Amino acid sequence: MSEDKEDISDLTLLLDCDNEIITQTLIQRYKNESIYTNVGPVLIALNPFKDIPGLYAHEKMKSYYDTSLGFDENLINLLNQPSHIFAIAGQAYINLCRGQNQSIVISGESGRSFILIDK
Repeated sequence: MSEDKEDISDLTLLLDCDNEIITQTLIQRYKNESIYTNVGPVLIALNPFKDIPGLYAHEKMKSYYDTSLGFDENLINLLNQPSHIFAIAGQAYINLCRGQNQSIVISGESGRSFILIDK
């Protein structure tokens, strides 16, 4: 595999893709405290089982949504940022402001619950 696994924040960018490569990439990102990884429009979040300083800081949030930019520029900005839940929220907000309905599905093992948030 020629890609540096820690730099791949969207698994659709992998040149070779199978279960082993996906797992190796996620493990490497986890070790580097990159707990968020995209697969196209889907966000994979791994539980770090510890606090990661700055992960949800106001400065981090602001970097994903710069209010001085217009919607089109901000969407481009979001697409160029590393994978993060703030990017998903920002994309949903921009699309809502454009009149497009949005749904965010959160699914996982924690409590074995399935949550659907819908406009």
